[in-house]
Amino acid sequence: TFFHSMVFCLKYLYNIIWLKFCKIFDNTGCVSQKVCKFENDRNIVYPIPVVKGLPVVGTIVDLVAAGGAPKLHLYIDKRHTEYGEIFRERLGGTEEGIFVSSANLMRAVFMHEGSHPRHPLPEAWLLYNKENNCQRGLFFMEGEEWFHNRRILSRLLLNGNLDWMNWHVKQQSNRLIQKWLRESEVQKTSGFLICNLEEQLYRWSIDIIISVMFGETSD
Repeated sequence: TFFHSMVFCLKYLYNIIWLKFCKIFDNTGCVSQKVCKFENDRNIVYPIPVVKGLPVVGTIVDLVAAGGAPKLHLYIDKRHTEYGEIFRERLGGTEEGIFVSSANLMRAVFMHEGSHPRHPLPEAWLLYNKENNCQRGLFFMEGEEWFHNRRILSRLLLNGNLDWMNWHVKQQSNRLIQKWLRESEVQKTSGFLICNLEEQLYRWSIDIIISVMFGETSD
């Protein structure tokens, strides 16, 4: 349906936009538009670093001590400073997660995951869909269904050239900056306090996605 297509586009564009921002801060030393590989001049491939944990619970104790699920993004960011742009960690259970912070490596994942990648299906979501007799939805797509929807945008978004997004990013960034400047003039103090910064930045990222998709903003 049209709604499902829009949700898919939003999810896909959001990931790609974050890849573009991550590339600005990417410290892997890789040449632009090229995929990083963990190998030296002798073509020796290095293994992905592993965070050691307990036999059964993995590193879930460390995560809880760091603030639990609400602080997961900060926890992973700290791990990246310790282990680099890619590492493996088992936060609990039997499955091991691979965490990536390099924009080039993220792009490599999308380019080499194949036509029918397997996606994790949270048990809570499956139970909700079963109890409420809901369709699987876009977040549960697999096989040909996923490939059909992905193919719509893959050629445009994965060709390595995302410069066409620059105008939309700059437009929304300037819009937010001008808003802050107007608020600073009203306060008329030596300093300026930005209220609800996280909320405003979240709205800013959504405005960029809307601008990319529809060519306009939403107030």
